[in-house]
Amino acid sequence: MISTLRHWPNTKALLIYANHNEISPEQEDALLGFVSRGKGLIAVHSASACFINSPRYAELIGARFKSHESGRFQARITDPTHPVTDGLEEFETWDETYLHDHHNPDRHILMVREEYGHREPWTWIRTHEKGRIFYTAYGHDERTWSNPGFHRLLERGIRWSVGEVDTFGKPDSPGRFEYAEATVPYYDEPWETAEPQTQMQLPLTAEESIKHLQIPKGFEV
Repeated sequence: MISTLRHWPNTKALLIYANHNEISPEQEDALLGFVSRGKGLIAVHSASACFINSPRYAELIGARFKSHESGRFQARITDPTHPVTDGLEEFETWDETYLHDHHNPDRHILMVREEYGHREPWTWIRTHEKGRIFYTAYGHDERTWSNPGFHRLLERGIRWSVGEVDTFGKPDSPGRFEYAEATVPYYDEPWETAEPQTQMQLPLTAEESIKHLQIPKGFEV
């Protein structure tokens, strides 16, 4: 498939989430050429372990997978001003705790995973000629793929990689929400032992509520 990228002029980006050990010279040239022409590359989790026969691919991605254990953790945002992470909330999940090597210093790190005093680069972006690359080490199985925080991160990474940096939108007015004491059942897992919520947001008028909606640029409610 990679070797046919030159025949996809309307394709904006390629997402790699796989386990393939080798890439042919023809495929390598096609992939780097695809990105060089201004296309996006989204590399997720095991993408950094792909194509271990290609130093050029590791340089393009930004690093290479080295080893991992596993566990629950919450990666930390290191640049909250970048379009990918602006307003993004950190989230906790179970995943493989990747370590990388062959680090390319020509990249911009957005998130790190902290463990035993070590800050492992976890999510980053970089450019290659006219193209953009987004990488995150998140994504081993459904425990992360079903996490709304991961969905938001991946969507933003995809949008950034294709140059849609201003499509997220911002509320017209941040406003202030008011809350009242209440007992609100908590139905998320584990619901058997979860404590009820103790506050409820007071309702807004329809006009005020619209001001807080976040929609893509160019759209109206």
